[in-house]
Amino acid sequence: MTLDTQMTLDLLQELLMALRANDADGYKSWLALGIEEIGREVAGW
Repeated sequence: MTLDTQMTLDLLQELLMALRANDADGYKSWLALGIEEIGREVAGW
């Protein structure tokens, strides 16, 4: 499993845990981090 795949799976797991805990702030922070990471990959950083 590549590092990118592992990071994506870890992020999704954290998002699901925040949703299950009904933690809106946690969900928003992890979502923002995920969007930032996706942006870096698209930009080639």
